[in-house]
Amino acid sequence: MNAAAKQRTAIPETHVRRIKRAVVDGFAAPEYGTELALMHYRGELTRPQYDAAQVFLRVRAEFVRAVDARQIKSPKLEFGIGGRPPDPDSEIGQKISEREKSAVHKFRKLERAAMECGRASFGAFWTVAIDDAYAEWPARLAVARVCEALRVYLERGRRSRRAAARARS
Repeated sequence: MNAAAKQRTAIPETHVRRIKRAVVDGFAAPEYGTELALMHYRGELTRPQYDAAQVFLRVRAEFVRAVDARQIKSPKLEFGIGGRPPDPDSEIGQKISEREKSAVHKFRKLERAAMECGRASFGAFWTVAIDDAYAEWPARLAVARVCEALRVYLERGRRSRRAAARARS
């Protein structure tokens, strides 16, 4: 993207500061103040790249729920929290199991697509997207590269699903 196109898509830094202040004050949703969102506002990520990163975050959240990764709490806090999940051999348990396997499979595929850019680039993306940490200029380029790889991967998947649907009809 050339400088003129970037300038047209980016919003002024004063607006970025206002958005951050609104998030801190509780007037805006927290996702508007993430480092990924700020990169999008500054024109460092295109809308499709930002959307691809959001898909990655959503699929990762489903993955974390599927593998049942919960924060460790004291026994006093966990007292009274729901019962056990259904038996895996029951019909409901099998549906839950299939949904969890699907979530793990989707995340692993997206993770592999993101890692095609290299381990260092994926590490920078993870730091910005998951840990919501500030990234310096070289890391921002790596994040944009990973977001572009995710966008391409997701677009390829959409095209193949459309082609399969056309073939069936």
